[in-house]
Order: sequence, then C-alpha cells, then structure tokens
Amino acid sequence: MQRLIPNKTKVNVELFRGVTIGDLIVGGVAMVMLILVVISNLPFKLGFSIAVIGLAALLLVRLDDQPNYIYLLHILSFLGYKRHFKRKRTDSVIVHGNAAAEENSLSDRTKQNADQIWKEERESRRREEDELLKNGLLDEEEKEEILARRREESREAARKAAAAKDASVKRRPMGEIIPFTGIRDNCIEYLDGEYYGAVIEIDPVEFRFFSEHRRTNSIESCFGRILRSLNVDYSANIVKLERPIMYDAYLEKEYAKLENLSISYENAVLSEEELKARVEIEYDRINELRAYSSTNRVITPFYYLVLFESDRRQLELRISDAMQLLSAGEITVRRLDDKGLAVFLKYSNQIDFDERDVEDVDPEDYYLWAQPEKVDIRVRRVEINNIITHNFRVVKYPTMVDDAWLAGVMSIPGTKVVVKCRPMDRAKSIRNIDHSLTELRGQWSSTGVDSKRMEIETHISTLQELLTTLQNDAEALLECNIYVTAYDIAATRNNLRLPQPPESELPIMPEMKKTVRRNWQESGFRLNNMEFDQVQAFIGSQISALDPVAKEGRGIASNTVAACYPWIFSHISDEGGTKLGESDGIPVFIDFFRRDSERVNSNMVIVGKSGSGKS
Repeated sequence: MQRLIPNKTKVNVELFRGVTIGDLIVGGVAMVMLILVVISNLPFKLGFSIAVIGLAALLLVRLDDQPNYIYLLHILSFLGYKRHFKRKRTDSVIVHGNAAAEENSLSDRTKQNADQIWKEERESRRREEDELLKNGLLDEEEKEEILARRREESREAARKAAAAKDASVKRRPMGEIIPFTGIRDNCIEYLDGEYYGAVIEIDPVEFRFFSEHRRTNSIESCFGRILRSLNVDYSANIVKLERPIMYDAYLEKEYAKLENLSISYENAVLSEEELKARVEIEYDRINELRAYSSTNRVITPFYYLVLFESDRRQLELRISDAMQLLSAGEITVRRLDDKGLAVFLKYSNQIDFDERDVEDVDPEDYYLWAQPEKVDIRVRRVEINNIITHNFRVVKYPTMVDDAWLAGVMSIPGTKVVVKCRPMDRAKSIRNIDHSLTELRGQWSSTGVDSKRMEIETHISTLQELLTTLQNDAEALLECNIYVTAYDIAATRNNLRLPQPPESELPIMPEMKKTVRRNWQESGFRLNNMEFDQVQAFIGSQISALDPVAKEGRGIASNTVAACYPWIFSHISDEGGTKLGESDGIPVFIDFFRRDSERVNSNMVIVGKSGSGKS
C-alpha cells in the first residue's frame, strides 16, 4: 500500500524571489557596515569596503539549501559547547567494587612502568640498529625486517602518545549530556523525576505472509492508534539497536535434557550405549551454544517502542494500552523490567560488554552502569568509549512509500536508529499548511525556472493531499526526526590518534560512513552529516523525550509513521529446539513438538536456491 510523506509543512517566507527574512537581516547589517566604512576616515577604505561586500556575499551564498550565515552560527555554537564527558566510575568498579578500583590503579602503575621500560629498550635497540645500518653490515632482508619493526613501533608509540594525551583531557560529568538519572519500578527516570519512560520490546513478525487486511489492521488500527494517542509534550521513540542473542535459556534446556537422559538410563529405558551416543550429541549442542554465548556471539537487530509521561500512573496506563494494541496487531511484545532497562540503555551506546554483569550491579547503580564511560564530541563525529561513531539526521524523504518503509535501512549492521515523533496541534498544523501553500503559490508565480516550478508544484500537491487527510480522516500530524548512528570500528582501528578500545564485535565495514549514506540514499532518503551539530545529533540519538531539532522535523501523518513498521525480518529460534542451520548468519533452532496458534503439527519444508545450503 502506497503512503504519502509530504514535503516540509513549514516553508520559509521569501520577501523577494529567493530572499528570506534572515537574508535581509544579514544584508542590512552588511549595508550599514559598508556605509560606516565609506563615511569614516579610515585609511584603505576601498579595501575595507571590498572586504565587507565579499564577506556579506560569502555569508549569503547557499550550500545544501542553507545559507552560510546559518552554518557560521552552528560553528560558533559548537565552539561554546562542552564536548568531553566521563563517567565517575568504570564498569569494573560498579560491578566489582573497591577491589576493582585498587586493581585498576595498580594496573595503571604497572602499565606506566612497562611503557617506560619499552621506551628505553626501543631507544637502545634503535642506536644499535642505526650503527649496523650505517656500516652496511646487513643484507636487504635484514634491513627490511628492521624497517618493518620500526614502522610497527612507530604506530605503537603513536597509540601510546594518544592514550597519554587522552588521559590528560579535562572532562565534564557524564550526567550533563546523558538525560536519564535513575531506573526503578520498571521505568526510566529523566532529569531527576521531571518525566519518566517505559520500554516495550517488539519481536519481528513474518510481515510478508500478512494479508492486506492484516497489514492494515496492524499498522493503522493498532500501531497507528498508539501514535495518535501520544502526549503532545513528549516525543515517542521507535528504536532499533544491534545486540547479541543470549542463548542462556537454550543452554538450560540442553542441560535439562542431559538430566532427563540420566533419569531414563537409571530407569533402564536407555542402554549404556544409547546413553553415551545421546550424551555426546547433547555436549556437541552445548559447546556450540556456549560459543554463541561468548566467543562467537550472534549480533542481530532488536526493536523497541519507548513512551514518556510526566506522571508514572499515566505512563502505566499508556504502556498497558500500547501492549494490548500491539498484541491485537499480532505482534509479540514484552515490557522491560529494571534489569532489562539497564541493559537496553547500555546497548543504546555500545555493544562490547557482557550483559550478564547487570546481575552484580546494585539496583541504585543501574542508570550509572548504563551510561557510556567516555564521550568525546568532534566536528564530524562522536567518539563513544574510544569508538568512532558517525551521526546523521534524515533531512529528505521519498514522497511515496510502501508499508514497512524503514525496514530495509533500519537493518543495516553496525547502526542504531532512533525515530522521534511527537503530535502537533491539529488546528495549528492546518494553519501552518495553509500559510505554506500561500507562500509556495507566491514562489511559483515569481519564478520562471521550470525545474524550480516542478519542485514547487510537487510540494504543493503533497501538502494539499495532507491537508485533505487531516480534515477528512481520523489522522494526526506527527513531527518526526530520524537519527542514525553508525559505529565505525574500521576507522577506529586505522586512527593512530585514538586510544584503542578492546577487541570489538562490531562489524568491520570499510568506508562505513559512505556505505550508510549510500544505502539510505538508494531508498530515497538523504542524510545530513550534522557537521558542527554533532552535539545535537548525539543528544537526539539518545533514548529520551527530548528532540533538540524538533522544529526542523518533518510533519508526517500518523498512519504513515506507523507504516514505517521496521520489525519484519523474523527468524525461527525455539528454545530447546534442534539447530538445522543458519539463515542470514543467524542460527535456526526448531522445536518439532511446539504447538500454538502457528504450529499445529510437526510438518516443515526448507526452501532455497540451488547451492544455498539446504542439504
């Protein structure tokens, strides 16, 4: 089903063709400065006058539909922000207590001593090698070996210097940029109780097998109804995170099978040979599951809906209604408890940790453990725990989209996507659209450029269709922003100026920034790099009701937002089931004895192209 994403509902007013109020203000200031220079007694007045005219022209030039004076304002505001943050306690200290702090302190001193010894040995060895190279006592192979070792030592020295420089940076407390301040009673507390959030985890569905009626019901009558009931003061979050599948419950089922085999042997149901054969099979399965739980973790997208309210009781009612509506739309959902919320928030900024550590964390420290340990905001990127992340905001959308229009781009590996949407006042929205239509018609009549006229005509037609929908249908207009975070471990490893994080399970993708931009562009979207706006991009990508650039969001009808429906790529994974193989790199476990509304017998079929691994 095709759905409309209208063009911007807020159009800049043009006083003249292509001239906005901001342009007029900048031009007026430049004109006043020029007049003051001309009537002054300054030497080289001509040179100063030319400089003022050149500066004004430079500020008024538009790059990417944005005048340079706006870009300059972003640069100045970026320079005024605090950009380096650090958590007061590390994960090991939170999990293991003061003993870990003392051990870390001792480890740091030991490392400093080892670095000093390494430096002295390196300098001594270099003097000896310089002597050998100078006297020509080495053959080509030995020379190349020395040069290769020196290159590696130079890289190692650069990394040690980067780590030392990083340790000397003064950082602000992490709480100044991370908004959540507590986790209790299955809710996230924000800004010391100013408002609260609750999280629903959503299991993917086999959307391709839904009939048109089932799709419409799930999207419009269920998910769309949730979005239409949102609080106008807070932005709901539709979130996709990358995190590993935990196979602990699967392991427990396999250990239970071992116990049952032992009981069967004791009751003489199985012979010793039969027991031995079955135990060997079970241990093969257990070892494989252990690998999936530790060294060979399976990373896959997880999806969530986050709702916010200033009152806990009201939030409980909204969450309860949302879960009922999603269940009515044939979606399996779960509300996250305190531990689940801590793990969810921690995965929202990193992936390289063991979520089982939450069992050893004091409940009062859940929110602290969930924060990143270190954040450094640069001009074009944000470094989270020393891993480079590229942060984008969607600024252009396709005009017509199908159901599940965000599913493809949301599933890109190594990325986090947060969709923030907030209801707009209906009467105010209609007035804004009316004003925009009037302004667009004036721009259409004042331009003679055919390409510009076609662009304006498309803009007018989408707004007219949106206006008809708002006036005739039970629709709401939502102000939406989509934030994309790409975790670039390849660029991190290649950057000698960065202290290196430990071994990471993030996917290694060369030119990840270009890859992510290209994939979104091929789907009809355009991403803004957020240069000098990385502070806003980082804040916008956090799980919170705050959208720092909400005024620049796109107005989209609620049913179209609901149709983004990204959770459509499901995999068969039954606890206690038998592994048959893999699908898209994810193990497939099937329990042939499972019975429910979808499984009424043990028949199955494996479908695939020739050579795809069906056997």
